[in-house]
Amino acid sequence: MPIYNQVLIIYGSETGNTERAAEIMSHVLNQHDEITAETISAADLRVEEKLKNATAVLMGASTWDHGLPQDDFKLFMEEVPQALIEPLEVGIFGFGDPDGFPEAFCGATDEIRRWLKAANATVVGDNLRLGGDADELRQDLETFALKFVGVSNDLDPTHVIN
Repeated sequence: MPIYNQVLIIYGSETGNTERAAEIMSHVLNQHDEITAETISAADLRVEEKLKNATAVLMGASTWDHGLPQDDFKLFMEEVPQALIEPLEVGIFGFGDPDGFPEAFCGATDEIRRWLKAANATVVGDNLRLGGDADELRQDLETFALKFVGVSNDLDPTHVIN
């Protein structure tokens, strides 16, 4: 029995990779009869309305500008009311360039975590920090999503930083 039976996946994606990651996680969660997952862009005008009915959320963004979340997600963080964030239980995932920007690798996940903690949301687990193509990292993404809802306890620790 999963911990969460409804999951909202909010993403900020510049190139489509983080969006694809959200789709992969949504797909694996929706394969379980007792779980419903939905993806939505941080730039979507309906995101605040979706948050009003959410309790379990996965949030992800790519890292830009030496450690900051992608622009749509950054704007989402600036504009969404704290009252919508505070009651949430959130898992965080993100993509970065470990070779080109090792000092800022997946820094967006750290920024999201700080923002969520400042809003008194509950952050569940460690940030999933990935470098590469979402389709090639499918297993890591699926495992992360299943672990978040309590279906799987396995997660490759080489992709996770506390």
